[in-house]
Amino acid sequence: MFRDVRYPDGSVVELDGRLHHDSVVARDRDLDRDLDVAVSGRRTVRLGYGQVFGRPCRTAARLAVILGAGGPCAQCG
Repeated sequence: MFRDVRYPDGSVVELDGRLHHDSVVARDRDLDRDLDVAVSGRRTVRLGYGQVFGRPCRTAARLAVILGAGGPCAQCG
């Protein structure tokens, strides 16, 4: 199990690419980990390639809202 980012409030962000996520078994493991996080009162956000590399500022702004920061993306101002 590998978490890409874990925030102080326990929220988890995972990059959900094709590597290690290309089978039904792998996807099922991801969903089980998400469910475990939810049971503990935290949340998992899964991001895809396009969100990270194609729309980074929009993605950062949305994550800021989810995490309660609400500030602008440092790259876009």
